[in-house]
Amino acid sequence: MTQVAFKAYDALSDVDPVDKIALYQRYGFPRKNLLSVYVELCIRGTPLSIEEGRKVGVEALAVIAQTREEIIKRGLLSPTYANHVRVIITNNLIDLKPSSYCLR
Repeated sequence: MTQVAFKAYDALSDVDPVDKIALYQRYGFPRKNLLSVYVELCIRGTPLSIEEGRKVGVEALAVIAQTREEIIKRGLLSPTYANHVRVIITNNLIDLKPSSYCLR
């Protein structure tokens, strides 16, 4: 029942992505359901704020920041590279197996 309620919550467009992540963490839902949320955070124009960092926690904040940096430094913000971005985010934030923090 809780997961059904969250899917309805997740579908609401006015819910902040950081709040979705915090709720997933609180109830132990699978990270794989957060792919679109992580994509939104990693390609937006600004990094997470201090308040957003408090909501998601230090570890999630660090991995999101590293993933954003990787995407930006590799020049993958164009829609042309959407699949590459999803692979990096899946590796780094869903599977927790970083694709590369050694930026080339």
